[in-house]
Amino acid sequence: MLSHETFAVGALTLGLLLTTNAEAASPRQLLALDPALGQLPESVAVDAHGSFYVSMGSQVAKIDSSYAVSTLANLPLPAGGFATGVKLAPNGRLFVAGGAFDPALDASYVFSVDASSGSVNVVTALDPDGFPNDMAFDDAGTTYLTDSFLGVVWKLTPGGVASIWASDPLLLGNPNAAVLGLPFGANGIVFDRAKRNLFIANTDLGAILEIRVRPNGTPGDVEVFAAGPELVGADGLAMDRSGTLYVAVNAQDQLATVDKHGRIAVLASGGLLDGPSSLAFGVAPCDQHSLFFTNFAISRASGAKLGIPNPGLLSLRVRTPGLRLP
Repeated sequence: MLSHETFAVGALTLGLLLTTNAEAASPRQLLALDPALGQLPESVAVDAHGSFYVSMGSQVAKIDSSYAVSTLANLPLPAGGFATGVKLAPNGRLFVAGGAFDPALDASYVFSVDASSGSVNVVTALDPDGFPNDMAFDDAGTTYLTDSFLGVVWKLTPGGVASIWASDPLLLGNPNAAVLGLPFGANGIVFDRAKRNLFIANTDLGAILEIRVRPNGTPGDVEVFAAGPELVGADGLAMDRSGTLYVAVNAQDQLATVDKHGRIAVLASGGLLDGPSSLAFGVAPCDQHSLFFTNFAISRASGAKLGIPNPGLLSLRVRTPGLRLP
């Protein structure tokens, strides 16, 4: 769920904004990665065995429960293309999105990767002008995929047939906040517990959007669920069993929460955090109160921010377990 350093400062402001640290959060670094080796972890998924799957460049890396790193798969992306969102699908395979900043590279794809063998299949090719980013799945195995450049949500059938499911100005980025002329809109995406509503982060707007899935499968209106300066630069999302959203606020080196009433709280900021981009709750019995996340560290690695980049895998102890995915 790649995002940029500069964002709109005039974000939408809805809901009661809270700045207290409700859980006295203290992130812990589990694994430091090496930016000199291109180890900038953008997205993370975790399985029931405590293994992590991370997108780094055009690769999917596997991090086992002892935090040993290996290459699981090399994606057939052109030079300049890179993997974005990584999610475990209902069929047990990894789904991985790919994109590029240059549409001429034709890098907009969704792949499936066997989590054991690392074999890669192309699920679908998408509009090269877009930027496929993050995914969520319904119980039937349908994929909902955000596109940060086009400002749409794609729908992929289990057979890989793609169509635009939702399109709305609220899903678009803000051209006035763009870096390199690339506004960044719809990003992280997650279902609620009943799989009736999708929540989507808009990076440039600093907003969490909500789309109801009607009984016939069509989208309801795109609405602003929460917005505020604390969410400007929002990237990945995760939801716990109480309906609280956890937000990786990449551009501000912080984590935030949004409760089921739309109230925002800053959970952790600065310190070990360096461009947090993706979140995943543990699913093994011993990990269900652990929220895992990646430090993407792209801003410091690229020189857009001062300081030494600190990419890695981190965790945070939380009170309420996460929703079981997919």
